[in-house]
Amino acid sequence: MKFFFILMIMIQNSPDQDNLYLIEDPKFATANECLHFVNRNVWALKSVQAEKFPSQEIENVYCITKEALDKVIEDRKDKSI
Repeated sequence: MKFFFILMIMIQNSPDQDNLYLIEDPKFATANECLHFVNRNVWALKSVQAEKFPSQEIENVYCITKEALDKVIEDRKDKSI
């Protein structure tokens, strides 16, 4: 079974400086469950962003599988995550 996680990308001055923030709990069985959770909890996600990245805004939020996350990490190997 695939699980979906929430991946938030924070805006910085350039794409090389963007920060990624992964929320691994809760896990979701489907992308729709994950998206529904994100839509219901926008303010909670913004609160996490404000705490972890106070000088950045959320650029986007993705519901992502472990395999897709591994690819993102590989593609950003030389960048901070």
